[in-house]
Amino acid sequence: MVSKKVGLVSLLLLVFYGGVLCAGNGVSALKAGEEPEFFDLVNKKAGFTISVPQNWDTAQKFFGAMTMLISPDGASLNVVLDELADEITTKEYVDKSDSEYPKMFKKFEQHQREPFVSEDLMGILSTYSYERDGKRTKLMQVVFAFGRRVYVLSCGADVDLYPKYEPVFRKIVGSFKLTK
Repeated sequence: MVSKKVGLVSLLLLVFYGGVLCAGNGVSALKAGEEPEFFDLVNKKAGFTISVPQNWDTAQKFFGAMTMLISPDGASLNVVLDELADEITTKEYVDKSDSEYPKMFKKFEQHQREPFVSEDLMGILSTYSYERDGKRTKLMQVVFAFGRRVYVLSCGADVDLYPKYEPVFRKIVGSFKLTK
């Protein structure tokens, strides 16, 4: 039996994005076509590395996320390790999450769902948008499941900022590697 917890952590983080995205300091850290400097962030406890922009604020173990990063103008990334009671496939996890999201968010739309490869890891990449407190947010989410361990990488921004950050988000999630 699949745990009811499936998708709830990433769902809560989707809600969290609605508040965080407006918390930027008003300074646009990234101009169109510009790429920030990156460094490798290692999370030994969760067993992964990921390349992230140097000028983003970083927190480990933040609101259930193993890693949370926020750009100066409010774009954000979190990595969640969801440890389940039962084994699950990536597709099962994403299907469960996708069935819950429309119930939770106003004007929820799924834009994309496709296979995603990072190094030798196979996952599923999805993009969504939704409205909260009168603001539209767009989210890219990549899920990798390994038995009972599921890694959920979520990158989000205000819909107006999202196109500027999409290449950065793709670079970040494409750098994800397991270390254990």
